[in-house]
Amino acid sequence: MRRHPLARALRADKLCLAALEATLTSYLEGTATEDLPTLKMLRAPEEEVRGAAEDLAAKLSRETIGLEVDVVPSVARSGGGTLPLYEIPSYAVRLGGPEPEPLAEGLRASDPPVVGRVHEGRVWLDARTLLPGDDGAIVAAMKGAVG
Repeated sequence: MRRHPLARALRADKLCLAALEATLTSYLEGTATEDLPTLKMLRAPEEEVRGAAEDLAAKLSRETIGLEVDVVPSVARSGGGTLPLYEIPSYAVRLGGPEPEPLAEGLRASDPPVVGRVHEGRVWLDARTLLPGDDGAIVAAMKGAVG
């Protein structure tokens, strides 16, 4: 295997090993749920997620005209792998107004991209995936997508 041409390309570099070490150290020290953003999102209390959704909805309502904005219960999924169907209670900011597909496409084309899902004829942004400080970027992306 060492002589195969892909061995060098697929070898873990120092940065990858450092990230792996930091992640494993967080688990060993018992601080993984505070240190790792994905675990923090997955374990966030439902009321905290609802509060984040309400804050974002209020900002979007103030900053964008002609856009229907509300907060609705939703479910998040942890991804594929071993638990592809495991659902986590969540809240989403639901956006209506212009056609949902062009709005979702405009949000994805923004920098940074904002990825939501089109469901029931509206764009849904799951608040469980928000990091602190994301609101400003989402509002800017929405202004660009709406026009």
